[in-house]
Amino acid sequence: MNARRIPALLCVLSLLAAACVTDAPVPLNEATPPTVVPPSSTEAPRTGDIDEVTIDVVSSDPTRITGGDARIRISGARSDATVELNGEDVTAAFSVIDGGELEGVVTGLGLGNNALAVTSNEATFVESLVNYPRRGPVFSGPQTDPLVCSTALYGLGGAVDTDCSAPTQTFWTYLNTEGGLASLDRPIEEIDDIATITVDGQPVPAVIRNEVGTINRGIYWIHILDDQPVLGPTIEPWAGSAWNGRLVFRYSGGCGATYSQGLTTAGFTPAALGGPVDVELLRQGYALATSTMTTFQTHCNDVVAAETTMMVKERFIEGYGAPDLTIGSGGSGGAIQQFLIAQNYPGLLDAIYAPLPFADWLTTQPGISDCGLLTRYFASARGFGWTPEQITAVYGHLSGATCPYWDLSFVNTIDPAVGCQEELEGQAFDPVDNARGLRCTITDANPGLYGVDERTGVARRPLDNVGVQYGLQALLDGELPLDQFLDLNEFIGSWSIDGIVIPGRVEADVETLERMYAEGRVNQAGGDLRRIPIILHDIYTDPAGDIHDRWRSMSIMERIGGGSEPPVNVALWTELTGLTEFEALLAYNETPPAVVGRSFELQAVDALDEWATALIGSDGDSLRTELAEQRPAAAADRCIGVGGGSAGADATSGQCDLPVAGDPRTVAGDNVEALVLKCALQPTADFDYGDIVFDAAQRARLNVVFPDGVCDYGRPGVGQTRLGEPWQTYDPEQP
Repeated sequence: MNARRIPALLCVLSLLAAACVTDAPVPLNEATPPTVVPPSSTEAPRTGDIDEVTIDVVSSDPTRITGGDARIRISGARSDATVELNGEDVTAAFSVIDGGELEGVVTGLGLGNNALAVTSNEATFVESLVNYPRRGPVFSGPQTDPLVCSTALYGLGGAVDTDCSAPTQTFWTYLNTEGGLASLDRPIEEIDDIATITVDGQPVPAVIRNEVGTINRGIYWIHILDDQPVLGPTIEPWAGSAWNGRLVFRYSGGCGATYSQGLTTAGFTPAALGGPVDVELLRQGYALATSTMTTFQTHCNDVVAAETTMMVKERFIEGYGAPDLTIGSGGSGGAIQQFLIAQNYPGLLDAIYAPLPFADWLTTQPGISDCGLLTRYFASARGFGWTPEQITAVYGHLSGATCPYWDLSFVNTIDPAVGCQEELEGQAFDPVDNARGLRCTITDANPGLYGVDERTGVARRPLDNVGVQYGLQALLDGELPLDQFLDLNEFIGSWSIDGIVIPGRVEADVETLERMYAEGRVNQAGGDLRRIPIILHDIYTDPAGDIHDRWRSMSIMERIGGGSEPPVNVALWTELTGLTEFEALLAYNETPPAVVGRSFELQAVDALDEWATALIGSDGDSLRTELAEQRPAAAADRCIGVGGGSAGADATSGQCDLPVAGDPRTVAGDNVEALVLKCALQPTADFDYGDIVFDAAQRARLNVVFPDGVCDYGRPGVGQTRLGEPWQTYDPEQP
């Protein structure tokens, strides 16, 4: 797997690290690629009558190559075969690997269609390669504009174009004998505190090769063990032996519309040595990759996250080789990204570790916006006299603090005046001073996903509360008087498109709803979500008011399991913390890993590695059986006590003995799957209120509040369609 030697470039050793510019974005002034039509078959024309020659693009799909280079493997050709790219001889890029195949990294692809021709024994085989810019997009559609660059903040220097591109840098660090990271700025032989790891029974120095640059307009990092670093004016191709063949791709949380390249990554500050590196995972031989565009707080767009995953993986494969497995890891918004990538862009991830999980953003948002409406109602004069118990019952969470927590943290994602990077403050929307300004909502920042209302020019918003009976279960349980229930529902209001509470209810249009389901914004457990191993990690802080409550894991289990038995490919780890509300808030503000504990990620990754490795080669017919039979003991359901000890063998059997609550929509009648964005309606006269008795005035008021009827959650939601085909593209100019 030896690639052609990288041209020599001047390397400057800084005081902190040995950093070298290895390559510039290729090239920086690329135009958008033209529309291309890939060949219907990869079988190439040939002359002569010889055995088949196969050309495989190892680093990506041949129709989705980026950055002008690709790792290619050629099978069936003679050792003296010649290879040409668009008529230019590139044979020198290839070497013979185990099994007699040829492999190498071909560079210099032009935008759009390229032809790679292999001539062997007087026969010629041609593969069409379609190349896109390193800055993207490939399938995610029109990119965010404007974009605040962060390259200088992350040590890459100023951006060289409006896409925030910067030259790639490579530098080395090492694990010292005290377990920390240090800069490698001199030969290994001169360092007396370097730690070692064991590979094939032999100790090797624990040196980390760190690569940082820009791909798809995000800043990416790759970290891999490199026991043969070459410091000097040139950067040698990686030739390490300590990598275990597994790539851990990490996803960070939040959900933002910052219009930025990314100014923070969960658990990492720009000043940290070596980037968002994890010593424990590296020590076990795992390679790591991540990007600011797989940080949901930077850009809450799962399609961009999938595209970035694909492109960074491609770069990894070109530089280091193809991983046997790619394991995703990340909580909260990081979990959302993994689920939707596995569903909508299958093949990118082979296993998922999801602590603090949410199923998706879109079906989480109704309960969030409801919390904003409810907290404002209870803070008003109309909320005077409500008891804390009644308020908590209407919220639906185990703690009355959860809804206010949602209100403080994420309700502002529907406010166009809030959320943009501070550098854009003068350009941002203001309802009085700048009504045509930059709108900082999740939908407005991603018009390619949600569509644009032609009448208003504003992105469509799939938010709806028509027919929702807030506090219904509290009414039926006798916790809420009928008049309070009616008053709440009459005056709860809804959110205007400008993020202001207005009277009445807001309605989503059916076309937008259908698009959300069909295009995969809703987690319907499609794609790979029932075919790859998954570990959910429920960190139980429900009594403390944390927004990452237990029923989210149950909702995911229900969706993947199809409403029957627990899914065979999902393990549930439940961790008891014993945290008070104040302690949970402090821990969450330090980012979720402060609660999770790094050791749990390592345990999960190891378990997923073992599980997914056992499944290599399983086909579709046997996969479900294999998922169950090959599940290792390390991936069993776990109930983890305070401090890490076992509290039971099977969390799903009730041994944790933990209550599962819900949110305002489940109190209004929705079920644990929570797949409904807009409910189907039934007449108020047909709704069963049990023992609740309405007098004439109350019945008349109910009909005024719900003139079109109330939610019937026993039926599918309005616009709730089946998931469409995977690998959808959002740019009409692309194939």
